[in-house]
Parts: sequence; C-alpha cells; structure tokens
Amino acid sequence: GADLVVDHTTADLAEALAAHPPDIALDCVAGPELGRYLELMAPGGRWVVIATLGGSRAELDINQFFRRGLRLIGSTLRSRSAAQKEAILAGLERLLWDDLATGRVRPVIDRVLPMAAAEEAHEVLERRENLGKVVLTLA
Repeated sequence: GADLVVDHTTADLAEALAAHPPDIALDCVAGPELGRYLELMAPGGRWVVIATLGGSRAELDINQFFRRGLRLIGSTLRSRSAAQKEAILAGLERLLWDDLATGRVRPVIDRVLPMAAAEEAHEVLERRENLGKVVLTLA
C-alpha cells in the first residue's frame, strides 16, 4: 500500500515529496514539472508515467539518474494485448473495488457537464484545462 498520498487540493506536491521522498511514484500528469519532482525521489526511486495530462515535454537532469540510480518508466494500456488488459482489470477489481464502492478511494472529477456540452468537454480536454476527469451526464 501507499505510505503517503498527496491531495493536490490541500498540499503542495514539492513540499510533500521533499519531506517524504518516494521510492515509487505513479504519475498521470507529467509535464514541465516532472524534472523538478524527479529530483525529490529517494535514491533508487522509480517514477512511473501512465499519462501526460500536464503535457508531454519535460526538462530532466540526466545526471540525477546516474548519481541516484533513478528509473523513469513509461507505461500505457493502449499498446497492451486484450489478455494483458484483462489481467490488469482483474487485479484492480481485487485490490480496489471495495475501496471505490465505500468511497475510501475516489476519482478526481474536474467537472460534470450535460451531454449537450460534449463539444465544450472535448475542448477542455484538448486545452488540457482539467485536473481530473471530465464527466458527461445523460440526464
């Protein structure tokens, strides 16, 4: 399990990482701040990027990797086979479904819009204005 989870609405990520350098980080934002945050990893740390909601470009000090033995790992479901996706989903169901059902773990929702605003929702995603999911409702 996680030793520390940072709520972006109530805590500064850089301060949290400096106080508790992580061994493993799961990142769906990436972007220009990635290099700064990588420097706050524990020696031998692994930073796993699963999406680039903050942008796909970052400036990194490669010497940090050499000196501190860091690993930057990219992973996406798009390139995985149906069997691999099925195994990942089964693992998520086993590990997270109860916590999702009880509200102990909640997705970050940026905004909820009616289906009639689908074009607006798409524009929000294209401009990368959202921090979390953009949800369309049918009602």
